[in-house]
Order: sequence, then structure tokens, then C-alpha cells
Amino acid sequence: MHARAQQLRGGAGQSSYRIARSAEGHRWVSDRWQARVLPDGRQIVEGVVSDVTDTREAEAALAATRAQFDAVLAAIDDYVYA
Repeated sequence: MHARAQQLRGGAGQSSYRIARSAEGHRWVSDRWQARVLPDGRQIVEGVVSDVTDTREAEAALAATRAQFDAVLAAIDDYVYA
């Protein structure tokens, strides 16, 4: 279900996305939110947005290192025991 539709129903959700900042380039953020309908009928959305750029960059670096490691192991003709 689309996040906006969930908000209107009083749901909850989370998402991660990239934002552009003119001086700093792109940043990755993650948000979590909870929508509620108040007793008087008003709808509110409460939530938090966190900068997760460092985590995303670390995950990408780990994946690249893992790919290099796998390539080295694939090139070795002998058995490797860990």
C-alpha cells in the first residue's frame, strides 16, 4: 500500500530514500512514522527521520570487499579451509 494511503488510514510505516543537498551532494535518510486519528477527527502523523548515509556507505563498501574476496577464492585452484 502506498505510504500516503497508509497515513490517511491511520497506519504506520518506514522508508529509506536519497535526498539531494546542494553543498553536500546526496544523503540517505530513513524515516519511520505513525499516523493517528485524534478523538476530534483530526489526523496527525508523528515520526522521525534519520541520516543513514554512513550506514549505506559501509554496506556498499562491505559488499565490494565481499565481491573481491569471492573473486579471489574463485580464482584459486586449491581448496581453502576457513
